[in-house]
Amino acid sequence: MAGLHTHTNRLEGKMDSRTRRLLKSSAALIAVVLVAYACTRSTTPNQTLLTGDAATRVYVPPGSYDEFYAFMSGGFSGQVSVYGLPSGRLLKVIPVFSQNAENGWGYNEETKPMLQTTYGFIPWDDTHHTEMSMTDGMPDGRWLFINGNNTPRIARIDLTRFETDEIIQIPNSAGGHASPFATPDTKYVVSATRFSVPIPNADVPIDSYKQNFRGTLSFIYADRPGKMDIAFQILMPGYDYDLGHAGKGPRSKTTSLRGSFLRWLISPGRHFTGAGLATFTGELAKLGLASMFWQPLEALAQFFALLAACRPDA
Repeated sequence: MAGLHTHTNRLEGKMDSRTRRLLKSSAALIAVVLVAYACTRSTTPNQTLLTGDAATRVYVPPGSYDEFYAFMSGGFSGQVSVYGLPSGRLLKVIPVFSQNAENGWGYNEETKPMLQTTYGFIPWDDTHHTEMSMTDGMPDGRWLFINGNNTPRIARIDLTRFETDEIIQIPNSAGGHASPFATPDTKYVVSATRFSVPIPNADVPIDSYKQNFRGTLSFIYADRPGKMDIAFQILMPGYDYDLGHAGKGPRSKTTSLRGSFLRWLISPGRHFTGAGLATFTGELAKLGLASMFWQPLEALAQFFALLAACRPDA
């Protein structure tokens, strides 16, 4: 029995030694894991947008600003929403074409007249496209333009206050989807009619479409705060017009019609001669209109034919 007891004690001693070594190894491993985790946690806030987990990549701590603002059209809300990026936080909803009881937009005496149209008081619309003002073809953050698709309108939003300053209705137009497109110096914003209409407006048979329906390109003065106005309209063939953009680069540095040519264009009693058409073609190229609207090439020939037909002989 004494020998058995001695042998048992030796086994227990060996087991205790193995257990201690195992516990020490496990403790060391746990310590390494904890240190590595702690180091990772301490460096996470300093990681870039391209590293770290998804939440870290978009986290903007209190007191810090988002790198970008996203101006989103509100569709049938008739408003513009502003989101911070990368956080995705909703920063503000800017009332434009629809009434907003939260701040009285469209209800008080200062803003209710802005929703008046030739069709009466229209306190809603369908906003689609935001367009930033530009200087030398680069966004400059002064103003934001937004279109009203249902009752063709364009609004100018002051980005120093994030508030709508003025709204203009577009005549000779049906549907304001192809809008607004700013020229590189924001002298004009351009709006095309979504659907061609009889000009002048009249109740005509649909089978007279080819003879009576026309499209329009409306150039609106946009660099005069508080004085948005129709600068001129260009009569176009009776197509349905959609998205486009004003040209940029060397061929569009001259982004407005020369004053002398514009006066010639709109003065009564003028007619389009061969030289006049060549001049007009050159001015359109400078405006970047050659690639502005996605229409068949044959529209150009019809365009000049219509221009020649709409001007009386001298």
